[in-house]
Amino acid sequence: MGAKQRAWSRAALLFANPLQVPNAWLAEQERMGLLPGFLEANLSILRSQVYVLGQHQVVLESLTLVEMPTLVVWGINDLVLPNYQAQDAVSRLKQGHLALIPNSGHLPQVERPELFTDALNQFLAYHL
Repeated sequence: MGAKQRAWSRAALLFANPLQVPNAWLAEQERMGLLPGFLEANLSILRSQVYVLGQHQVVLESLTLVEMPTLVVWGINDLVLPNYQAQDAVSRLKQGHLALIPNSGHLPQVERPELFTDALNQFLAYHL
């Protein structure tokens, strides 16, 4: 599979609306996919984080140690990590806040930048 096909495969996994993926994102994914060692590096990263039974290291218990206000931004249509995991994580934070972005997958900052920015601005306005 070539770099262009791998970029489209990632788009199908990471975006709620793969046909609306920004051209700049696809172009950058394709460009990086042509770099020497890119595929091997990505596979190595993935293998270090997950295996057949799930994640190698789950850090949910550590979230109770976070003292500062924390915003978790999550795409409602995330296929990689379902939004119930975001709700679980936020419930463990002392000052956790959750912004669920509609019509968005794993990359709400790319797929719905206006909603991502609105959520971040509201959080910062309240906590600064």
